[in-house]
Amino acid sequence: MIAVSQPQASTVFAVSALALLAAACGTVAAEPELTVVKPERSARPNRPYRVVYEVSWQGEAADYVVLPAQVAAPAAQNGDEAEEEADWATMSLAQAEGTVDGDTQRVSQVLEIVPHKTGEFTIPEIEIAYLDPEAIPLAENTAQLATLPGSSAPPSLRAKPFPLIVRPSAPPVWLFAGLGVLLVLGVAGWWLVHRMGRRRPAPVESAGDLAGIQNVLHGARRQRLDGKYYEFYVELARAAEMMDTKDREPGLLSALKERAQDAGFRGVRPTDDQMDGDWGDVERVFAHYAEEPKEERQS
Repeated sequence: MIAVSQPQASTVFAVSALALLAAACGTVAAEPELTVVKPERSARPNRPYRVVYEVSWQGEAADYVVLPAQVAAPAAQNGDEAEEEADWATMSLAQAEGTVDGDTQRVSQVLEIVPHKTGEFTIPEIEIAYLDPEAIPLAENTAQLATLPGSSAPPSLRAKPFPLIVRPSAPPVWLFAGLGVLLVLGVAGWWLVHRMGRRRPAPVESAGDLAGIQNVLHGARRQRLDGKYYEFYVELARAAEMMDTKDREPGLLSALKERAQDAGFRGVRPTDDQMDGDWGDVERVFAHYAEEPKEERQS
């Protein structure tokens, strides 16, 4: 069932008694009005949701005594269904205070609702009774007002029931921030590994291995077709190094390494003519290299 607790009688009597003692004379005050102030935020499970019920009137503070709000029990509808709906939240009157704004008197009572479930529910009717101090004798506390001889039900203001949607608790902001940081770090790590993997030279084949040199040259051709010019020149330089071009083509190896540095680290894209010329130089050296006796190649 919905748990509804009322404020202590002494709390309300502190306001009521002052109003009763201050009522000595005066003109007829305007009738009180009831205003309901709802929070703009959504209700969340296990978090207080506070609704303010404000009784106000024009006149003196002693014109009326506002009694504690009464929360109506949920209307039974369909047996088990009504019972299930009744325990969706705990409700209590958390605060009551009086304020003055010029000649406007206000008595505010806060209904604190702590939902236990998510879904759409109904805040029950709220009834707030009030008294005219001049029309009743002074009582020691508000609990005696209903038992005074000749007393009848006091006038009251009613706030109609209204729907309340309880939404699931949103994940904390720090969770989204943490996921964002992890995503950025993951992308950066992938990029770094991919970049290092692309620029890591493959193991050098043994010098004099014709099949190995041909494989390196085929790899260089694939890199060029893929638009990977740095890798293209790295492979050409490997092939030249495997053929030991110092004597056969002086300056070729250093030129190929320089082209690789330009393409990979200086942002200089080689022209097609340059790549064709460098490829032709390496192929020419390879053709001569392949014709040499094996013993001479390995010397």
